[in-house]
Amino acid sequence: EQSLSSAASAPVRALVQRSGDRRGGAPRLTFEMLLDEDTRLPWMEAVLREGPRGAAFELLLEGGAAEKSEHLVRLSGPSSSVLVRRERRDAPLPEDGPVGEEVELAAVIFVEVLGEADESGARGGEEAPYSMELVVPAAKRGGATQAHKPRGPSDTLLQRYGRGETEGLLVFVGQVARSAAAEAPSAAVRLSLPKTDSGNLLLQTSGRRGANRATLEYRDPLSPLAAFSAALALVHWSERAQSALARAAIGKGRLSVG
Repeated sequence: EQSLSSAASAPVRALVQRSGDRRGGAPRLTFEMLLDEDTRLPWMEAVLREGPRGAAFELLLEGGAAEKSEHLVRLSGPSSSVLVRRERRDAPLPEDGPVGEEVELAAVIFVEVLGEADESGARGGEEAPYSMELVVPAAKRGGATQAHKPRGPSDTLLQRYGRGETEGLLVFVGQVARSAAAEAPSAAVRLSLPKTDSGNLLLQTSGRRGANRATLEYRDPLSPLAAFSAALALVHWSERAQSALARAAIGKGRLSVG
């Protein structure tokens, strides 16, 4: 289990894709390491659950291996998510309320880049620009990323980052390049430390709905869990963005007919 939180010592390529099988009727995505062109190593899967606290991806080890704790990617809003770890409990999701200590391992935020839409907006099928921002605790212990334990509702990773309090945090940012092509909508982003081209995480979604799969490459100091949670966030956000665009197009069509 500790290997899931350990930083990658060398660049790692992986694939996230939607599985045709469902777990208990819930959508499921798999995470596979790409060892070479012909070899994949299944490692984790994510199952989307709905509950009183909203939607969350439940992360499971391949083969149902037992863990001392459980990991969730909480979709805390249309443009943000948080990766949390908590002590495992017997009751399945989506029952409300954590049991035992809960800590945060990463947060993702999508922000519209204001003032650039006129220059790089919808020309050639490209959508107005958004930035993707990944926030993780900076401290490490024994090679594993140190978790953040909020001292209250105002001390979460999202709240701290929103106030500009980045001490003790690592922030990776990149502009999301989206294509609204009807046949193959996609999104791609290269996340780096601010004012660098470190390229710590590369993500690209593709598929009929624009997010049936995502290829990624991550490197130090990011862990498999942080990379997987970021890929899930991009897949979920891309699907919502594509659905919003489709609804807007339908609305425009109705107005023009009227």
